[in-house]
Amino acid sequence: MTRKIIPFFILISSFTFSCTEKKQIKTNANLIKLETEFIKGYGPFSGGMTSLSYSEKDSTSSWYRTSSEVTGIPNNWESYFTDEYWLNSDQFVYQNYKAGKLDSAFFYYLVESWNINLDNTEFSDTPIICTASVVVNTGSPELEFIIDTNGDLDFSDEEIHQPIPFNDWSKQDSLSRHSILVDYEYIKDGEVQSMKVPVLILNSDAHKNLLIGTPLHLKSTLEGTDILINFGFRLLTFNNKSSLKLAGASRIDQPTEKNEYIVINNSRYVNLGLEANTRNLLLYKIPSDSLVNSTQVGFHAIPFEENTFITDKKVSLDKYKGKYLYMEFWGSWCAPCIKEIPNLKHAYSNLDSSKIKFLGIAKDDSTSLHELLLDKGIEWDQILRNSSEGIIADYSIEDYPTSLLIDVKGNIVAKNLRGDNLLDTLNYYLN
Repeated sequence: MTRKIIPFFILISSFTFSCTEKKQIKTNANLIKLETEFIKGYGPFSGGMTSLSYSEKDSTSSWYRTSSEVTGIPNNWESYFTDEYWLNSDQFVYQNYKAGKLDSAFFYYLVESWNINLDNTEFSDTPIICTASVVVNTGSPELEFIIDTNGDLDFSDEEIHQPIPFNDWSKQDSLSRHSILVDYEYIKDGEVQSMKVPVLILNSDAHKNLLIGTPLHLKSTLEGTDILINFGFRLLTFNNKSSLKLAGASRIDQPTEKNEYIVINNSRYVNLGLEANTRNLLLYKIPSDSLVNSTQVGFHAIPFEENTFITDKKVSLDKYKGKYLYMEFWGSWCAPCIKEIPNLKHAYSNLDSSKIKFLGIAKDDSTSLHELLLDKGIEWDQILRNSSEGIIADYSIEDYPTSLLIDVKGNIVAKNLRGDNLLDTLNYYLN
């Protein structure tokens, strides 16, 4: 039931999964709504999956009463587990709350933490098919599974499958062809609609478990240019991730994330994401004479003015002009951030400080940050924020660590540089 996404890098040739006429919905002069259509596969995006859960159902969990009773598990399966794959987590929690299976306090906690828009009228008070149950035979020499494709919670009328191994990268282009179509229902214009959704289950030696995902992305068109949209490859909800790439882009090309800018036919647009109830893509056209600040490569960095931790001196983007600036958003609680510290220290100690400065922005508490700075011997300036406000909010930081390399004019030239070769990479830009 977890919403955690496990990234993996694959490029699968996409093909049209359903065909609907796309059109531009007229709004005001600058805000544009574009209809979208589903495309099967991962397109030019890096995929994402989640794990099937082997854990026993916990009777003390707030989720316990939401578990569905299933039938039809083969009699000769002596060892197995079942899990419920959420296709639409928002509808799942909403209909279980309405059915009295989730208490009010927990439901409204989920509404806030998952950013569920209750003003969205496209929810069904009565249960609809928004999950797919899976049973896995763990007692066989090779794993087997059955997925409930028609939503009747009965496995007896379904086929037995073996998960596709996810360790042969030479076959990565064909992964989505092994997906299984399952029934899915949703509300549109107050009516229950249905569609077939591809679900892919992989056997991953690297993660020591079964991975499951929905290889679907979206496509829209503006002024004859196709726009491809990644909404996460996991949930059919459209209020979170919405990365954009233009047709012809490759997997390694940087996507345009939500609130970033995309250029189409020499015009600049802000990616405002997807409407939750319509899955329309929202773009805002920027006047040609506007000065644009952004967090993406090729744009001027967003101005900031903050006080440093410990020394309490003012720092601003303007202060660093004339030098490169390496900014990293991190925290003492973030394991990947801690793992990166040796690479940062090595680069910091071996670069010319007259050419480049380092600045950390820690989402943390003062005690934990102070102890870690002393323990790890971190010498460069830090900005402390104990919540997503100030510079963290201005830069729309959600993932940690996030790093930006800003040049002598204040323009972002690279993003998320890290690893053992950080020193060599930074030297490449400086020289």
